[in-house]
Amino acid sequence: RRIVAKDIVTCKVTGLKGVSEKMLSIEPKIARKLLRKSLKNVGVFWVDAVKSHVPVLLGDLRESIAAKVTTRKGRWQSGGLPTGSVTVGPSYNVPRSDDKKSVPPGVYGMFVEFGLKAKRYKKEPFMRPAFDSTGSAAVDVFANTLRSGLEEAIKNDD
Repeated sequence: RRIVAKDIVTCKVTGLKGVSEKMLSIEPKIARKLLRKSLKNVGVFWVDAVKSHVPVLLGDLRESIAAKVTTRKGRWQSGGLPTGSVTVGPSYNVPRSDDKKSVPPGVYGMFVEFGLKAKRYKKEPFMRPAFDSTGSAAVDVFANTLRSGLEEAIKNDD
């Protein structure tokens, strides 16, 4: 894992032995669907983990935590394998529970995570601790979902 920007963490999964060959051996549409399912399971896992780390005042920030999965068809850059990502964090389009028109929870989530010197808000990180404590378990969720899905796809193909 490596930090790409101040508030984005990227984790690239490599080394799942034989997965590339198995993914290429099944129908591309099924491979992409399987990748999407694996990433979705990681997203669900991480949403729960992040929610458990969010400091609660009104609960709006905790309730705004969501996952978004994107996948792409296999291209020559990826060796024909589908690629994808899952993004977990506060949503920007969730309204506040107190019906105020000021910033939504997704906006002030960054101030909670990193603090704000101008307003003397102390930082209360919740994203990074959630990632640090569950990173390897999330990779296991991904790998197990992918592995069982590949076994099922190959069995149905025979």
